[in-house]
Amino acid sequence: MLAERDIFGECCQLADMDTNAWMVLMHNTRLGERHAEASVTNAFGDRYIYNLCPAAPAAREYAVALCEDIADAYPISGLTLETPGWLPFAHGYHHEFGLLRQNAWLDNYLGLCFCQHCMAGAEGAGIDAAACAVPWARSTS
Repeated sequence: MLAERDIFGECCQLADMDTNAWMVLMHNTRLGERHAEASVTNAFGDRYIYNLCPAAPAAREYAVALCEDIADAYPISGLTLETPGWLPFAHGYHHEFGLLRQNAWLDNYLGLCFCQHCMAGAEGAGIDAAACAVPWARSTS
C-alpha cells in the first residue's frame, strides 16, 4: 500500500527545519533470512540471520545504496547510521534474554564473524582466524 502523504518529504521541505535521516543498515532479519550467505557466521558455523556482515560485498553494497537512495531522494542535512557494523552477541536475535550470565570474553568471542569474507580479510592481514573457530566449523564457513 502506498502512503497518501510523504511526511518525511514534507519535513525536508520546511525552510526552518534541518532533517536528518536515521538509517538501520546491517540489522535486518528479513534480508538475512533471504540472503544467509551475507549474514554473520559465528565460530560454530551458525548464521546470525539478524546481522548482515559488513564484510560481505552484497551487504555492504546494500548499505551504501540505501544511504545513497535517501540522500538522492530528499534534501537531508545528514544521516544517522544505526548498525553500520557488526552487532555484539549480547544484542541477540530480537532482544531476547540469554538467561545465563556471560563474561566479556564470551560476548566478544561469540560476536566475531567467521564468514568467508571475514576469514579472507583476516588471512590477508596475517591473522590465523581459522585457529579461533571451533574445529568442526572450520570447513563450513
